[in-house]
Amino acid sequence: MKWLIPVIALGALGVLALVTTSCLKSQPVDNNQAIQELLATSDYTSDANSTVVDDGSSEPKRDSFGSGGGPGTLSVMDTLPWVRFARSIERPVERTVTITIPAYPGYPDTTALATIANSVSGRFYVQNDSSVHIAWVRDFTDDGTRKVYLTKHGGQRGDWRIQRMSPLNSVTHNAPWPIEIASLRLEARPSGLVYEYTSPDTLLARRELPGFVEGDTVKVTVTVQSDTATWVFLHHGDDYFHQREALYRTSPTTFAREWVLPRDSLRHAPLVLGHAADVISWPTLFGDTLSLYNSRAWVLPYVVLKTPSQDRP
Repeated sequence: MKWLIPVIALGALGVLALVTTSCLKSQPVDNNQAIQELLATSDYTSDANSTVVDDGSSEPKRDSFGSGGGPGTLSVMDTLPWVRFARSIERPVERTVTITIPAYPGYPDTTALATIANSVSGRFYVQNDSSVHIAWVRDFTDDGTRKVYLTKHGGQRGDWRIQRMSPLNSVTHNAPWPIEIASLRLEARPSGLVYEYTSPDTLLARRELPGFVEGDTVKVTVTVQSDTATWVFLHHGDDYFHQREALYRTSPTTFAREWVLPRDSLRHAPLVLGHAADVISWPTLFGDTLSLYNSRAWVLPYVVLKTPSQDRP
């Protein structure tokens, strides 16, 4: 009899454990929370790669700020005049995620469309006269939108995966006049990888996002549509190594520049980094205290590869 009580107790504990486990397994998965966590931590959609980051720390080396001459056959008139500027962004960045999960008969909770909306506010400091140490200050708010398509794998308790995404389309709130990016073209050599984008609304698969091989020379060409003169800047890297460079004007509406991805700068590839074509109006850069801020940007993650055929992460 003295062994019977422990056996009964163990049996009861086993039944309790079985009931508890069954209850845990039957608990519904919070799909919204799971998707929110994925979007916040993924290199493709995290805050680090979703906005034009603070760029006041960019060093005025070489001709990044237009202080030097243009390359090759480009004339001095095609180079940005002397100017220095910085964005100071208020933290935290306002970020709203709206998730739609359509229900299909027999296939519930298997696809989702997330819309990420960012509102970035701060101050734009610009000095456009090297002989006068005066910086004009312009308040700004840029609103950005990106859509992300996800699928669920492994049944009702499976994992969500990012399948497609659009560029982050950033536009100045209540812009004084419209600025449009007509096209963004990226050509890499010697890998031969070429990408061209003509709309910020297109959902791109990961293989359609920019991918460059270590050591590639990347040519960036941006075509702009605006009633007012603009200039284009390229941002690449991340919060730890952020580079901003002014492109060269090759026509009234087209800007281009090349940059080299160092072979020894990255230890782990493939690696996802941030990449933006940032269009700023001429009055924003070269106007006086009465001029308003106006900008347009497309932000895309790009992947650093070991070989052109390497799988994307």
